[in-house]
Amino acid sequence: MAAIVFVHGMRMQHHSKPVLHAKWYRALLAGLKAMTAGRADEMPLPRMQDIELVYWADLFGRGRPVETVVTKGGLGDELRSWYYGFLRAAVRAADRRSIWGEDGRPHSVVARLVEALVTQSAIYMKNAAVAKPDPGIDPGAFFQVQQRFRHVLRPDTRVVIGHSLGSVIAYEGLCLWKHHVDTFVTVGSPIATPRLILQPMRERLARLLALPTAQALPWPSVKEWRNVFASADVWSVPVTRLAPIFDARIVDVEVMHGMPTRPVETHKLTSYLRHVELLEAIAGGLGAGARPALEMTTSLEALG
Repeated sequence: MAAIVFVHGMRMQHHSKPVLHAKWYRALLAGLKAMTAGRADEMPLPRMQDIELVYWADLFGRGRPVETVVTKGGLGDELRSWYYGFLRAAVRAADRRSIWGEDGRPHSVVARLVEALVTQSAIYMKNAAVAKPDPGIDPGAFFQVQQRFRHVLRPDTRVVIGHSLGSVIAYEGLCLWKHHVDTFVTVGSPIATPRLILQPMRERLARLLALPTAQALPWPSVKEWRNVFASADVWSVPVTRLAPIFDARIVDVEVMHGMPTRPVETHKLTSYLRHVELLEAIAGGLGAGARPALEMTTSLEALG
């Protein structure tokens, strides 16, 4: 049973799957308890076995967590809006000037400068080989990770939460695989980063689903897609609102927490799980009734 599926983002090698699973479950449970406290319609709380985690960090070998300090000291309220805009403009510029080879490695000076932060994204988007592939599956990162995502989609899966790069993985998987998911939540998502993610994803889905490349990006066959982002989350860049790019049905929700001077802490899913807007989306998805499974649009063999 897996009513909720989490898909993690970049650079989680410093957490094992059981540790990350437990941390996110505790944060979700604490948030739901606080949200429903004192309500007459208090919902049944999910158990740990109701939650599955698509864990793929081990495919990339061992790495170290990155804590990038953007600047030192505090930031006055009057400068925040300008500062966040400046950071997003800088990321847009870096995205335009970053060139990545088919092996997922940097092929430009700018790409080498940002390599520590986005290597896993580049490797996944290029379907380059991973360091420790699961046997019997194409060693490309896309095939390896999507096989794990597909494996956890069950008839009772109602909610999929994609954090960071996990939002890209989950979106592609929901477009490709048979599922019963009602609610899709993207959190701190870089999915609309134009050159690194959006364009190669558009081309890949067009190829796999036999769609014209110029056609609008496919809807992931869910009832609700809620996109939650924090204005201070500099890893949820450079485009935060997805409705204008993907589909007007997406509910873009801005929440306030953290500081860009502490990007890792601000970007963490546990930081986002304190917000009622995210918790309500999860609770609403859990309360949805069963619906027929959608037909699988392709197969792993076809992908190969």
